[in-house]
Amino acid sequence: MQLGQLLMNLVLNGNDALSGQAGRVTIHVGYVAGEDLFRSGRPQTGQPAIERTIGTFQLHRNYACLSVEDSGAGIPPEILEKIFDPFFTTKKRARGTGLGLAVVHGVIGAHGAACRVITREGAGTVFAVYFPLIGAEDGRLMEAKKPAAPQAGPQRIALVDDEEDVLEAVKIGLARRGFDVQAFQDPFEALAAIEKDQDQFDVLITDQTMPQLEGGQLAKHVKALSPRMKIIICSGRDMEGEARPAVDAVLAKPVDLDELVGSIRSVTRAKG
Repeated sequence: MQLGQLLMNLVLNGNDALSGQAGRVTIHVGYVAGEDLFRSGRPQTGQPAIERTIGTFQLHRNYACLSVEDSGAGIPPEILEKIFDPFFTTKKRARGTGLGLAVVHGVIGAHGAACRVITREGAGTVFAVYFPLIGAEDGRLMEAKKPAAPQAGPQRIALVDDEEDVLEAVKIGLARRGFDVQAFQDPFEALAAIEKDQDQFDVLITDQTMPQLEGGQLAKHVKALSPRMKIIICSGRDMEGEARPAVDAVLAKPVDLDELVGSIRSVTRAKG
């Protein structure tokens, strides 16, 4: 299922790169020997290519390569460094959330894979994902590197959002920073988990606008169960002029990951 999600997100990203103009999105699957890694996957026309790599290659291994290439306008260098960040998007608000490539990044890490993004201005972009094959010499998959632990603060996060793609992207982003995240799409499930064990989480991060139970209401119930728990609400609407929930922090969506991590560390340093 994760590989299907990765492919779907890359294809949708390639289609968006065409900006409604005539063009193509090409999918290719193949075998690549370690020593041939840097001879494949380059657009053949246009300006000089720029590249970005995530993950680590091992030249002695062999790989299955899944690549998705579009014939769009390419990715400017200043944007290329941000494309895998949760909620980063160059699209208008109604067209995209900026979550697709963040999810792709998470799937790549979960499979111990690596990715090269190769783009040329005016000639398109290739996303080439390399999955290490099981070698006869070791009989096991290459393990993904564990994310670094946070520099400070607790690691146990309860994350609540009724939008599945938002939930997955934020979970991936926090997990990359070393936090132990349990995600809940249903706020009542989160409340039941906290009621069952009031000491299993240090911080609750919740969306404000949810049809089943608003974040402020969830926060009130959680504080009654566990007064020590810190609560951060992420709101997609302007809450100025309305009663703000009695929580430790309120952030505006879309949430910048660095801002969210900073807020976690800030509220957990506070006394009480």
